[in-house]
Amino acid sequence: MRIGVYRSTPLGLPVSEDAWNALDEAVRLARDCGHVVEDIALPMVTREIFNGFARVVSASIAGELREHAMRLGRSVYDDVERNVRVLGRFGELMSA
Repeated sequence: MRIGVYRSTPLGLPVSEDAWNALDEAVRLARDCGHVVEDIALPMVTREIFNGFARVVSASIAGELREHAMRLGRSVYDDVERNVRVLGRFGELMSA
């Protein structure tokens, strides 16, 4: 299998050292399993693609939060990080 690794962020947001280390470990494991792993650029990241991606991710997060809330019988918004709350709220408003 060929795996492309994107080592940048479309919005230029900071990425934690732990996240980069986890990515490096995943790359190492994939290579150890015999896969070809290459760094790639994503020239096709346009505003339209990013907007569609954000809608799908937000709707997925909203669905996950609803599922956990139903299971626990209470809201879980106070249990998650602010960025997850924001994406969840956006996902409640927009259709994927």
